[in-house]
Amino acid sequence: MEQNPRVDRHSFFFGFFQSVYVDSVVMAIRRQVKVQKDSVSLAGLLTELAANPELVTRSEFVALYGSTGIFNMGESDFSKFASAGAAHIDPSLVLSDLASLRTLAASSEEYADRRIAHWDKREPTSALTAEAIFEALDELGRLVRKYYLLFFATSLEISPIPQGPVFHVFAEPWLPRPISGAGSA
Repeated sequence: MEQNPRVDRHSFFFGFFQSVYVDSVVMAIRRQVKVQKDSVSLAGLLTELAANPELVTRSEFVALYGSTGIFNMGESDFSKFASAGAAHIDPSLVLSDLASLRTLAASSEEYADRRIAHWDKREPTSALTAEAIFEALDELGRLVRKYYLLFFATSLEISPIPQGPVFHVFAEPWLPRPISGAGSA
């Protein structure tokens, strides 16, 4: 787009795709912060971990590292989830992560509830900003990486994977020239 000054960046086309992007991202955030008995979400996982900290023990976690020289790394990594020497994860640390997620995702969740999932009579109480969306996404990424470590004793890189040459569809004109009757009734 930057290479072609004739592209109208304020057209309906770009507005539509911006709306689709925002709606998709905000609903994805909402999906991870809702806790419902029939749904799987990151907030649901954190809620269950906090309620049942004895399910994740230091000994089982450290055993994931095996008997190699990285055994001490297992002890060090477990300290991200528990105090020194504790037998299981600390629910207050999990609840702190959950509170951070809910705080940073609040405006996205509310916007999704009141404007995307259905049209609520009530206006959202705060404006949804790009900054708020990106902060919520960053926090989701941080927590997914953190708890992935807890369950698999390995790191996880989160980055988009291009699904082919996405812009090739724009390399050819979509409409033949000249367009007769364009813009007229």
